Amino acid sequence: MIARRPVLRLVASRDERLELALKGEMEFWHRLDRVRTRVHEHAVRPYMVAVKRDARSDLPQLLIQHQCRLEHAERLLAVNPLRAFGLDRLIAEARAEADKCAPAGSLEWLPEVRGSFIGLGE
Repeated sequence: MIARRPVLRLVASRDERLELALKGEMEFWHRLDRVRTRVHEHAVRPYMVAVKRDARSDLPQLLIQHQCRLEHAERLLAVNPLRAFGLDRLIAEARAEADKCAPAGSLEWLPEVRGSFIGLGE
């Protein structure tokens, strides 16, 4: 378990840097989630704009609204925006953002997060 979560080494050795490391890890996960969300928001934006501009999306017939949305979705939505963005890039951007506001040295014990993104391996 220590191999998967390096911060646990600090617990086992009663290292006083534990609180610092936990703050860094929490900040990293927070930033990773923000970058992931931003990727999805960016990927869906063209679809949302297209649907909003299409007069058919406001028609009272549900089947026509559905067809309109389906056409735009097939044309504009990526199947897997995170894969297209790149897992390494996602992690690097989150780490860079966390590094700006996490306490100095606190990111030294970050876990390997690639396993949290099943199916995105590059």
